[in-house]
Amino acid sequence: MDDRSRGGRADGAALGALAGRELAAHGIDVDFAPVVDLDDGRSRVIGDRAFSADPHITATLALAFADGLARAGVCPVFKHFPGHGGVVEDSHLELPTDSRSWDALWAADLVPYRQLVRAVATDGALLSGCGVMAALVRFPHCDDAPAAFSPFWLQTVLRERLQFAGWIASDDLGMAAANWAGATLAERGRAFFAAGGDVALACNDFAAIDRMLDAW
Repeated sequence: MDDRSRGGRADGAALGALAGRELAAHGIDVDFAPVVDLDDGRSRVIGDRAFSADPHITATLALAFADGLARAGVCPVFKHFPGHGGVVEDSHLELPTDSRSWDALWAADLVPYRQLVRAVATDGALLSGCGVMAALVRFPHCDDAPAAFSPFWLQTVLRERLQFAGWIASDDLGMAAANWAGATLAERGRAFFAAGGDVALACNDFAAIDRMLDAW
């Protein structure tokens, strides 16, 4: 590791710790960060939320940021699995489709998740309870369903191949991309849980959230 890498990692950890202390001061113990999507200039909604276009730099900085959060008592959540940076469309507004192959995703977008699991396995007591947020993005060369509704992505890849043992959250099921799984939040939540998810997020439409809870 060169001096620049050490400096970047230290800065990432310091920023994570700062964010964690501010959240913890208000009683918040989960942060749906860091973003580990890669920024290659395509995505309107990811953009400068990403650390880098380079998957290894992204992994290094994201793990440092997450470590800072965890040391402040805040649980990090890595997102948006398996990657949102390779599409132009915004999943808040429509269902994005990423036409890349499995090999392309494995060599790039999945690198941060592979390194996360490796970090937890080798020296990850602080990160062992972290989460991963599943994207509302389709990867048709891998599976027809959007990742958040896909047993292939959540179980075969994340649980079995990557050996991720933490919890899996959905992206906001009120977003337009979630229409793939049904018109109501209850339908979308059931599809997410059936695919292998743990925590279904519904964030903005409070009347729809009440109907979702009533349906269960």
